[in-house]
Amino acid sequence: MRPQHKGVSYKLIETGHAVPIDDDKWKKMREDLGLPPLPPTVHSYPKAVKEVQHIIKKTGFDKLVNYKEGKEDGKT
Repeated sequence: MRPQHKGVSYKLIETGHAVPIDDDKWKKMREDLGLPPLPPTVHSYPKAVKEVQHIIKKTGFDKLVNYKEGKEDGKT
């Protein structure tokens, strides 16, 4: 697996999104368009992140991408 794909996988494991909204400019842009600052996804429901992480562990996806919990950016 390419390092770029692992990076996206780690973001998914950590945030529940492959491309999280972690920059205020995106939140402002959404508000300017009349949308809530965060979409109705795991961004708005922190408990859902735990559910995504549970599914990832149950399916073994974390092992597939060699994700190490507690390490910065999941790297070993």
